[in-house]
Amino acid sequence: MQPLIRTKLADCLQLVLSQRLIPLKKGEGRILALEKLINSYRVKTFSKDSTTNRIRSQMQAGTKEFESIDVATAKLYQKGLITFNDGLTYVEDEQFYRELTGVDK
Repeated sequence: MQPLIRTKLADCLQLVLSQRLIPLKKGEGRILALEKLINSYRVKTFSKDSTTNRIRSQMQAGTKEFESIDVATAKLYQKGLITFNDGLTYVEDEQFYRELTGVDK
């Protein structure tokens, strides 16, 4: 039954978005950090082959099809729009965020 459900989900899914509103560095409002997953051929294959754990590593690589919240947040920090600590509050993987931003503990 599980393979059938995986196949149906892989065929139906189009796009997954997750968003976080992070306070701006200047303290006036918030800015959107957007995680995206486009259901490409590669994602469908991961879903159908029971290798969905590979999706997160692909998202961290940051391509047109995938971008993790960590990558999106690091980009906002590198543009000077948010503070490092505010970004740290909203990421999934603290160590990966530190590597992306070049900020050590």
